[in-house]
Amino acid sequence: MDDGSASIFCFTPLRVTVSELDQRRATDAASESASGPVCSAPPIPHGPCPVCPRLEQEFEPWRQAAYWQSMHRRAVEREAQLKAENDQLKALLRLREQQLFGRKTEAGAATEPTVPPANLGTPPRRRRGQQRGRKGPKRRDHSHLPAVVEDHELPPEQGRCSRCGQPFADFPGTEDAILLEVDVRAHRRVIRRRRYRPTCSCAAHPGIVVAPPPPRLIPKSLLGVSIWVDLLLDKYLFYRPTSRLLADWATHGLDLSLGTITDGLKRLAPLFEPVYEALVRRSQGQTLWHADETRRLVFATIEGKVGYRWYLWVFHSAEVVVFVLAAGRSHEVPEEGAIRKNRYLGAGFLFSHTLVDNRRFPTHPSQGERPCPSANPANGESQRRPHSNRGIASRRSAPRSRTSSSRSKPNAAMGA
Repeated sequence: MDDGSASIFCFTPLRVTVSELDQRRATDAASESASGPVCSAPPIPHGPCPVCPRLEQEFEPWRQAAYWQSMHRRAVEREAQLKAENDQLKALLRLREQQLFGRKTEAGAATEPTVPPANLGTPPRRRRGQQRGRKGPKRRDHSHLPAVVEDHELPPEQGRCSRCGQPFADFPGTEDAILLEVDVRAHRRVIRRRRYRPTCSCAAHPGIVVAPPPPRLIPKSLLGVSIWVDLLLDKYLFYRPTSRLLADWATHGLDLSLGTITDGLKRLAPLFEPVYEALVRRSQGQTLWHADETRRLVFATIEGKVGYRWYLWVFHSAEVVVFVLAAGRSHEVPEEGAIRKNRYLGAGFLFSHTLVDNRRFPTHPSQGERPCPSANPANGESQRRPHSNRGIASRRSAPRSRTSSSRSKPNAAMGA
């Protein structure tokens, strides 16, 4: 002032929020523009308050809280994703351990994943049974079956008029209904052999003459031919165990011992040897074979054989299939089996795990033959061999077997 004194303007600051401060600034700017000329001063910056720094200090914790909340939300989402991936990897690990170390069977497939992947966009599965719009199957004809005729008549109380009681008269013709039935029953064939006494005095027949006994497949056996036919078909055509067949027969009143059936099958084996030899001769006359062998446990002991591992050979041609059960898998098995000796390739041809040591082997009719350098013409050996090794087809190939010749001869065989 003029007198040299000073004055100090003191006020109490007003605490407002940022939104209220912006509203006040907008209101002041509108009033100034409406009341008078526009101020030429620069606008107030939107940064920290130049008058009171407390506004920024008090607003900073709120911004920090919002930042850490967003970071926590992201961390929770990331943790949930990692947990899901961890559960999926654990399930895959359990599946691999089950496939590697779990129990396995040749009949069953490998372990399937518990949750199969979803196939999006795949067409719907077709309904089972007869499809709509398609022609139905043809009705089967059973006229070749024998017919058992049964006559059904009305009972006496129904064969008359219900009002007056007059009986009905017969009308020509019948209305037939067909039912298919299977009559399976066991029975005993009682064969009565008549006895005769000679009436002459020439003494050509000193005793009583009896009719001849019926023929039996197995001497002194109670089992007829029909039982053995049913047993062989059920066992080797339908692959049903003998114990189940005997249980089925027991429901029909036929109780047979398993030992009786087993002993009978052993006695029937020699009867099929001529059939098997004929199949082998037929197989030896072929020109192309597919051969293979597989392991088979046979709990039988023979001299010179260690263990119970045998090999079941199969020789498949266009007309016949021959099986050979042998103690080994050396080259003597096919040589003595269903393939002719003089139709092999020379030493070095790999034939289903073995080396075949002969001069020729079968070829396809469309293939020719070429000289074999391992043959000696001076000894009368053929110098011709096929162009390729497709004469005998095998699924697998492996180094030559070390099985001795004494252990490779077939012990039992079966043809089909």
